[in-house]
Amino acid sequence: MNATPHLMTPHNIEAEQCLLGAILINNEAYGLVFRLIKPEDFFEPIHQKIHTVTGDLITAGKLATPVTLRNYLPPNLDIAGMSCDCYLAKLCAEATTIINAVDYARVISNLSARRALISAAEKSISVAFDAAPDVDPASIASDLIDECDAIVSTRSTSNTPRISVGRAAGEALDRMTSVMQRKGEIGGITWGLRDVDHKTDGLQRGELIILAGRPGMGKTGVGLSSALKMSLKGHSVLYFSLEMMGAALANRCLSDLLFHTNNQVSYWDIARGNLTDKQAEAVFETAHDIRDAPLEIEQQAGLGVSQIAARTRKRKAMLERQGKTLDVIIVDHLGLVQPSNRYAGSRTHEIEETTGALKALAKELNIAVVVLCQLNRAVEGRDDKRPTMADLRDSGAIEQDADLIIFLFREEYYLTRISLKSAVDEDLRVARLAEVRNHLDLIIGKARNGPDRAGLRFL
Repeated sequence: MNATPHLMTPHNIEAEQCLLGAILINNEAYGLVFRLIKPEDFFEPIHQKIHTVTGDLITAGKLATPVTLRNYLPPNLDIAGMSCDCYLAKLCAEATTIINAVDYARVISNLSARRALISAAEKSISVAFDAAPDVDPASIASDLIDECDAIVSTRSTSNTPRISVGRAAGEALDRMTSVMQRKGEIGGITWGLRDVDHKTDGLQRGELIILAGRPGMGKTGVGLSSALKMSLKGHSVLYFSLEMMGAALANRCLSDLLFHTNNQVSYWDIARGNLTDKQAEAVFETAHDIRDAPLEIEQQAGLGVSQIAARTRKRKAMLERQGKTLDVIIVDHLGLVQPSNRYAGSRTHEIEETTGALKALAKELNIAVVVLCQLNRAVEGRDDKRPTMADLRDSGAIEQDADLIIFLFREEYYLTRISLKSAVDEDLRVARLAEVRNHLDLIIGKARNGPDRAGLRFL
């Protein structure tokens, strides 16, 4: 029984056309909206088909344009009197900008949710009218509540479900049992550094990890070396290099892998081609060994946190289609992430917005997010230059949002830059320099989910 007057079903064909056109003109728009909208959210069936095919092409690493798309649509398709080619051209002509893509996606998603709500309500009304007299009204209401709750759940901005304390305790016991059976193996994703793995149990999914240090301390070296070692262990890593190009990072990767061999080569010698034939051969062999490593480098400068999130989601979706997972992203570095205009002029709030978004991304996608971070100059004015939490640059939000903070410190860096007048002091300096040469201290400043290790140092 139809108990309600017929009303026009909520939809917006123009918004659907504008969004699809934006994606076809600039495929980056898909990465911004694919978590917000599904093919079934489109009211027009042909739009559902276009969005599905477009998404398949983009996540497969292919270009989605009217030219490439038409091969996947029926050639004799008639859309309101237009051929397939004409309609795809119309979509591009009416496209919105990539900046507005998210807003259009939300409009389409909102209307889809309203249609689902109307459908659930009409179904309940029909059942209430037509059900047998002995049907419990509570069961009808319960079914409606379940359908409405499903709509609310799909509208949530987070993938993290609510959980009872009993279920959480069960998961804790499962993890404890698993740890006991590992016999010393770490539970997280390896850093590629044994001592760091031992002290932190590896990188944990859903966490924001900060690697902080002054310039020259080796942040990129540690971050990149860890990324490479993770990938060689089979973990998929996405490295956002906002400062250096991929070729320069590859030189460092090759040098890193050759460090423990008989053919050590510095990365600047690789870059300049200053190698013997034997060293060159070793470099070629090492390059072949890492050819298929699941480490992808995003080398575009000036990315904002929303772009980082979009490209991360796109990479995760692509891997999932291949039956794989995205495990870690590394952002090099925080100071180069382009802030939004929301807090223009307030560096503290800009950093707070960025770290908060990266923390949310870690939880949403269930990945480890590692962020390299500069320390402020206050370190340089102290006698003891070992960094502390107070040295984190620009905002206390870094300390607040991070689950793990590791400081990098090279005493050699400072000892090579001072010269003491006293002969005795100078001799002490030279002797100390010999002791710490090529040593890097990693200082755990914060471990939210571990024991208090503040001040713990290892080489």
